[in-house]
Amino acid sequence: MKKYTRDILYGILIIGLITVAELLVTLPFGAPKDSMRSTLSAYMNLEFLLTSIPSGIITFLIARHLKTESKSQALKRAILWTGMVFLNYLWIGVLNLNADLIFTTIGIYALLLCVFIGPLGFALYAHLE
Repeated sequence: MKKYTRDILYGILIIGLITVAELLVTLPFGAPKDSMRSTLSAYMNLEFLLTSIPSGIITFLIARHLKTESKSQALKRAILWTGMVFLNYLWIGVLNLNADLIFTTIGIYALLLCVFIGPLGFALYAHLE
């Protein structure tokens, strides 16, 4: 149980770091000029696409920091962290009444895929068994 608690706490850290990465990649673009749903959808898609690679790097580095020992442990962390990030965006979308905008963009799925690939990429990089 202690391992899962630690992985959950690191998952919360990952969510925070991804949020910071989203802020950093969207600073050059500013806020959308109008609040039409199509404009917001395009803006969120760009935000998620630009954040997907940094999110994969974040999960790769945290899996490395935690000294992931096996491919199965990397898979467990990948599933847990991806699920936590998914639930975070679902929660944000439901509370802001824009879950449909979030989950109809290809960018969110690219971001979730990169979060999933991060720990698995570390397992391949470290030649884990």
